[in-house]
Amino acid sequence: MKKIFKKLKGIIAGILLLGLSLAPLGGAKAEGPRFNYLDGDHPLIYGLNLTKNETERKTAITGAAGDVFEVALYYHNGVVNTTAHNTRLKVSMPDQTTNKTGLFRTTLTADNADSISADMSISLGDEANFQFVPGTLKWFPNYKTGNLPSPFPSGENENNLFKDGGFNVGDVNGCWDFKGYLIFQVKTAKIVPGVIVRSKIAKNITTGESGVNIKANPGDIIEYRLSTKNVGKQLVNIQPYDDISDILEYSDIANVPQNAEVRNGVITFDTNLSTQSIAPGVSKVHTFKVKVKNPLPATPQSGFHFDYIMYNLYGNSVTVNLQKPVPGKPSVNLQKDVRNFTASETGFADENSAKPGDTLEYKISFKNSGSGSANSVKITDSLPLHTKFMSGTTILSMNDGQEKTVGDLLTGEGIVIGTLNPKDFGYIKFKVLTSASLANGEKLVNTANLKFDSVNLSDLATTKIVAQAATANPVTPIQPNLPKTGAESWIIALLLAPASYIVYTFLKRKKALKMKVANY
Repeated sequence: MKKIFKKLKGIIAGILLLGLSLAPLGGAKAEGPRFNYLDGDHPLIYGLNLTKNETERKTAITGAAGDVFEVALYYHNGVVNTTAHNTRLKVSMPDQTTNKTGLFRTTLTADNADSISADMSISLGDEANFQFVPGTLKWFPNYKTGNLPSPFPSGENENNLFKDGGFNVGDVNGCWDFKGYLIFQVKTAKIVPGVIVRSKIAKNITTGESGVNIKANPGDIIEYRLSTKNVGKQLVNIQPYDDISDILEYSDIANVPQNAEVRNGVITFDTNLSTQSIAPGVSKVHTFKVKVKNPLPATPQSGFHFDYIMYNLYGNSVTVNLQKPVPGKPSVNLQKDVRNFTASETGFADENSAKPGDTLEYKISFKNSGSGSANSVKITDSLPLHTKFMSGTTILSMNDGQEKTVGDLLTGEGIVIGTLNPKDFGYIKFKVLTSASLANGEKLVNTANLKFDSVNLSDLATTKIVAQAATANPVTPIQPNLPKTGAESWIIALLLAPASYIVYTFLKRKKALKMKVANY
């Protein structure tokens, strides 16, 4: 019997050993990532009162309405040789206190780890509302004492912390070296009867990005969403309005509700309603859309700052950061032409002709065909010798606008055009009187000069003097064309005939005179 018992005992022991040795082959699951469970781990969410200069973080904080608080979110994967993938933290922040206390709830999760949640309370002496302080969220991954905050992971912004998806800190390895924090600030404000709380958010319809600090490109559509909430205990009559003058520096109105109007840079809502009251606890939401200018303006407009940021304040500040355009380069052309005003020439040309004493009219044409502005544009003109500038004849026209008389500075200090923006163009016309003593064949060369930035341009027009033919030349007597003879003696006789006739007449009259005397 003892032998049988020993055999059974040995068989049972062998089975147990075999079972133990095969146990891992049965698919036993190794431990995966696990958050914030070790001795030495901090709470998932805790904070301190910055207004009171507290230095110790707690999960239950006290203060007064109006205080500012710092909230810290802590994460640590305590399982070595594991990695928690797509680790995300999300915060549910109350709009206001309930019984003078606000409860903040945080959830920490990953693709391959169990979620954990925790709460933190802020108790105040009065009922108050809570508001996240934009720009205060900081990320400290792989934290060691003295670490500086790191840039956010790609695609993340502070608004994600309060959305369903949460703020994704990426993969977290299991070790104390990889613990991390998210830290942000919350401000409070006392709720009194009939108090309106304003808030605003912007969404880039073109890219899908939304928040209080977003980006936009030329041509993008931006939707602004305004919330006006009565957090008091009495009815409030209010007509919401928003100063959007800085927004309109870089954009144009794309859409406004039927019950809204934009005037002098201010959008006003509920203009068609008989009452603009908001009951306690009720929020009114209004929206409007703008389209970012394309291209963006390259020069500042009067009355606005010029920083390529569409800034707006409605309870909280909202900024839309614009992609700054690359400055273009100017390409300015200059052309000088002339016409004979005395001769009633209608067209201008590079070259023409004139008589001494004629009046000439010159035209200086200029245009910026580049993509950038030409700054400090000034035009001067050098008159040729033997011409006189005719005062009061200088006119200027810009961009096919009305011709305007300008001062007689063209041939001296010059005429200042100022900034010549892309596609701007114009001309200057003026008259000169030529000298009556100019000789035939002389040339009058007139040169126009244009200067901007460090560029100098010039062009010229030429007039050739054509003098009148003389009118006092002697008349040459007409010679008869007579036939020739062999000895040409008849020509001599013909030439002597007048002389013979004169002699004959003289002698005849002399003879007659003598006879008259004799008779006397």
